[in-house]
Amino acid sequence: MSKPLRIGLIGAGMVSRHHLMAWADIPDSARVVAIADPSRENAARRADEFSISKIYADAEAMLAASELDAVDIAAPRQFHAPLVRLAAKRGLSVL
Repeated sequence: MSKPLRIGLIGAGMVSRHHLMAWADIPDSARVVAIADPSRENAARRADEFSISKIYADAEAMLAASELDAVDIAAPRQFHAPLVRLAAKRGLSVL
């Protein structure tokens, strides 16, 4: 059996909870292993709630420090395009 995909979540606001609940339903296929959000409080709350071990202040720091297979963007819409480009430069799949 293959290892679960390592997912980095960008954004820890309201919508992130829905993304994280969906990922939690498929732990054998994928796991969120890192979360990035400028609000340390929001990131820590989601990390505690969903047992995510790594918290970052921004997506660049998370992508530089974490071994990821894909990123899930749950940030506000106006940030999506630059975040997709940032992940794509690293060859990561993006949701």
